[in-house]
Amino acid sequence: MVGRGRTKNSAEGQENESASQPGVSTAKMAENWMQVVQTLIGRQEQTAKMFKMMVEHQKLMEQQLDDARRE
Repeated sequence: MVGRGRTKNSAEGQENESASQPGVSTAKMAENWMQVVQTLIGRQEQTAKMFKMMVEHQKLMEQQLDDARRE
């Protein structure tokens, strides 16, 4: 059992070493995260613009309703 554990740990260690070589997947992962962050920022900006437009539209509709009541 001890031998199996050592063999398994040794194999896992080799896999971990090959997966953590500099510049391979780490750079790609960082690039992917930057794209995700940029996308989220863009969506937040779009949401803020839409919210502002909705508020302006609501004010306009309220003004038109007030004008119609006065006539």
